[in-house]
Amino acid sequence: MKIRYAAKTDVGMKRTHNEDYFSLIEDEQLFLVADGMGGHASGEVASKMAAETIGEFYQRRERTRSTWRLQDGRSLSYIENRLVCSIKLANLRIFETSNRDLRYKGMGTTIVSTLVSGDKIYVGHVGDSRVYRVREGGISQLTRDHSLLEDYKEAKPT
Repeated sequence: MKIRYAAKTDVGMKRTHNEDYFSLIEDEQLFLVADGMGGHASGEVASKMAAETIGEFYQRRERTRSTWRLQDGRSLSYIENRLVCSIKLANLRIFETSNRDLRYKGMGTTIVSTLVSGDKIYVGHVGDSRVYRVREGGISQLTRDHSLLEDYKEAKPT
């Protein structure tokens, strides 16, 4: 499988500062994009914290070979469980930091990640940041936003 990648962030037209953070863990073929929640406190801190926590989780687990499992992750493969655990750990660290320090009260971020393993790509995401596949001149959205709008659209009878 041939994979090409690039990364760039842009502040956009509505904000004065950038709350995006991206990371690549090449040894794991793990690509991450975190987008701090605009309008919330310290989105740029949360996005950086999420990406760094996930990166540290992968590096530490590879070095120590320690065991870990999600209680509800018994049906997940090792690769899937590892990705879910890393995202949940990032969420926990952001939550604890926002409760411990008033400067960060209410901070949050979306996260979207892809992990390449052999001929498979695993996707983990939370929020409304998306994964798209570009192939043979076409583009398709692979993820569904975690948002009230998407929930409404899904619940609305056709």
